[in-house]
Amino acid sequence: MKRPLIVLAAGFVLGEVLALQGQKAVSQGLLWWLYAAAGLFGMWSYRMLFPPSGGKRQGSSAGKTALLLFFVLAAGGCAGYARGAWERDRLDREEVSAGEFTGARAVVQGTIGKAEPGEGSLSLVLEEVKARVGKVGREYDRVIVYVKDEGDGGLPRLFPGMAVEIRGKLEAIERPRNPGEFDFRRYYRSKGAACRMFGEQLKVTGEEYIPYQTFLMKFRSGCAGILDRICPAQDSAVFKAVLLGDTSGMEPEVRSMYQRHGISHLLAVSGQHLAIIGGGIYLIMRRLGLGFGRAGMMGAMFVISYGIMTGSSGSAIRAVIMTMCLWLAAYGGRSYDTLSALGLAAIILLWKSPYLLFASGFQLSFGAVSAIGGLGGWLRSGFHMEKGWRNTILMSLCVQIVITPVVLYHYYQHPLYGIFMNLLVIPLIAILMYSGILGIFLGSFWLKGGIIAVGAGHYVLCFYEWLCRQAERLPGYCLVMGRPSWIQIVLYGAGMAGALYGIRRLGGEEHGDGMDDGIMDGKNEGRRDGIVGNVRDGTDDRIKDGVNNSNRDKVGGGKCRYHISRFPIAVTACLYGLFFLILLPVPGKGLEVIMLDVGQGDGIVMRTEAFTILVDGGSSSDKSLGEKTLEPCLKSMGVDTVDFAVVSHGDSDHISGLLYLMEHSEDIRVRNLILPMPGRGQEIYDELEQAAEVAGGKVFYLAPSDCIQAGGLYLTCLYAGGEPPPSDDRNAHSLVLCADYKGFHMLFTGDMGTEQENGMLKLAEKEGSLQQEHLSHVQVLKMAHHGSNTSSGEEFLDYLNPDLALISYGKGNSYGHPSPEVMERMKKCRIPVMETGYGGAVILRTDGKTLRCGYFMDGRR
Repeated sequence: MKRPLIVLAAGFVLGEVLALQGQKAVSQGLLWWLYAAAGLFGMWSYRMLFPPSGGKRQGSSAGKTALLLFFVLAAGGCAGYARGAWERDRLDREEVSAGEFTGARAVVQGTIGKAEPGEGSLSLVLEEVKARVGKVGREYDRVIVYVKDEGDGGLPRLFPGMAVEIRGKLEAIERPRNPGEFDFRRYYRSKGAACRMFGEQLKVTGEEYIPYQTFLMKFRSGCAGILDRICPAQDSAVFKAVLLGDTSGMEPEVRSMYQRHGISHLLAVSGQHLAIIGGGIYLIMRRLGLGFGRAGMMGAMFVISYGIMTGSSGSAIRAVIMTMCLWLAAYGGRSYDTLSALGLAAIILLWKSPYLLFASGFQLSFGAVSAIGGLGGWLRSGFHMEKGWRNTILMSLCVQIVITPVVLYHYYQHPLYGIFMNLLVIPLIAILMYSGILGIFLGSFWLKGGIIAVGAGHYVLCFYEWLCRQAERLPGYCLVMGRPSWIQIVLYGAGMAGALYGIRRLGGEEHGDGMDDGIMDGKNEGRRDGIVGNVRDGTDDRIKDGVNNSNRDKVGGGKCRYHISRFPIAVTACLYGLFFLILLPVPGKGLEVIMLDVGQGDGIVMRTEAFTILVDGGSSSDKSLGEKTLEPCLKSMGVDTVDFAVVSHGDSDHISGLLYLMEHSEDIRVRNLILPMPGRGQEIYDELEQAAEVAGGKVFYLAPSDCIQAGGLYLTCLYAGGEPPPSDDRNAHSLVLCADYKGFHMLFTGDMGTEQENGMLKLAEKEGSLQQEHLSHVQVLKMAHHGSNTSSGEEFLDYLNPDLALISYGKGNSYGHPSPEVMERMKKCRIPVMETGYGGAVILRTDGKTLRCGYFMDGRR
């Protein structure tokens, strides 16, 4: 059987996926079904291949291979499921245990496994941890701790192996509470931790440290210090990311620029970096006269140390393992197989950390290598393409084909010109790295020499930045496409696989592929088996196939002048572009309303047909709401334009995220900004108006009876504080909007108080009034002022009598929202309530007749 490690790794990954999903009943049922099928198939195959004495044997070598393949796959699946289930159960226990300590100050004791500087803090990985709150104690395998580092020498020098005691708040890591948010829970689990701590006091209780890891840590710190001295701040940050795996000092704008253009892999230590550095050391040793063994051992020591020093990321360790396999193959005189080495690396990494499987870096790293070693090599042999620029373009295209769904799933946008950018930037990465390495070496004893050495790298970085700026001028350079569904991903993958298989066969027929590849395969099998007959049999069969192919060509009238194999890259690129359309965002049916969990504030997204409406978008408790919640949510839905952004009133807990979109977002555009008419002329609304106009949007002021239409959705303003206009109390002039979509009606109330509620009810008493028409059929109420007791009066609730009420507030807020009195009123009126502080974002979907609702954290997404 060829490449058993690949089959074993595939089964291992499948087993871990089943185990880590968390739905024990479903995954265990699937696994037992797999066991049963394997058992039945095994019994049947055994009887076919090894019949009772006197029986006629019906099996063949192909049958044996198929049986062995199946059992290797099943063995990998069982091992993967067992390892994944054990890790999942351990982390679940630790998560529940840490949840009991939430809000309390704990004392933890443990041993430092890793210490890394961050932005104003020190990140510690504590192992073999004992936590205590009062008389209650718990144990954890690993806890991530963040300690403030002011840089004034207040913290002792910490090295791996030291024992410490830290006081602070210990908390379990929750699932994301909004669509599109980064999944910190899986991120921490990929590091083997289910909880984190924000330390306030730290004391060293044991000063013994691990010399090897401490040396690497000091060496890395020393190299970073040299780079800071010989480079400008921006260049130093990139050099440290590329050479040392330290991205903590990079400006967010620079990191975003690399990511948006599809070249962020330059900032992650991977196989390319190790090939340049480790390969260089290996070749130097060989030039000095050392044999394969000694050169490989010295190179291996350096490569392993480099991988650990740069943070032991999944991509770095994958590269280390594959490099070791390459050198071992060279030492043993064996051929090196990229895919087998990749399978071994996957098994080792996922055995150590099963949740690494869901990390974007892991998927992109393994996807890129499998594209080059698997899909790329397969197409290249089928097209008989020699090494050269055409081969480089084909490999880049194959990488793009494989990683495109991964990039969209994790980042929601696609760098349209990424393949061309990589063709230009990758050849220069060696210059950048060698320039930095030489700069560190010379800068350690000759400062001016170090500055001169990094000059070449500086110009490479300037070229990268110039290239990115030029690409930004091109149309659609970064497409916001949203997160594709699993159906879209499966259709894309199956379609591309079938199409590529078809064009490879066509290309092979044009070149007599059946004969040439058959001969080579036969020879390789002969060498492996050591049987001359295998070569002869394999050659004869495949020669016949080649002759048959040749005859078919003759019968068909000879070779086609414009055969597909003459333009393999162009045809492959066209197929990629065609199936790429499958991943485009699919317009939703009906109306979707998402009340985001923005902390202490309001933010509601509505989507219908091709329109997106944002009602408020701010938070007083989450300063990074726009960057980490609002923008990712819109991107995950494939939204690059907000057609209408409605501001109920100008308090910061309703506009902070919206201001970020208009002032800082490069991917989300606000087309129309709607402001309350009573607030016109106030400073905050002038600021909003100016931000919208600078961003290229239009501004409108909304007054009672005004209406906004977005497809089949109508937003009607019912109230804005009454007459005379209120003073500087912005809550009092909150816009009250009624959303009508066919038979669905929802009321948005901003932060209005009971006085405004009563004023609106008086208008509703007038027969045929606009207020009476809309308030009489409200089904869903967005409760005012985050459930404060200053709103949602009994008379107002009795008049509306909605089927459902929604409250937006921050979990554990200091205002006491929602008010117990208000919740009691809701209970008395028998109105069900859904709260963002309880279950995260609330999602409503309706076709105008029926209504479905649920919490995002419950999985109803």
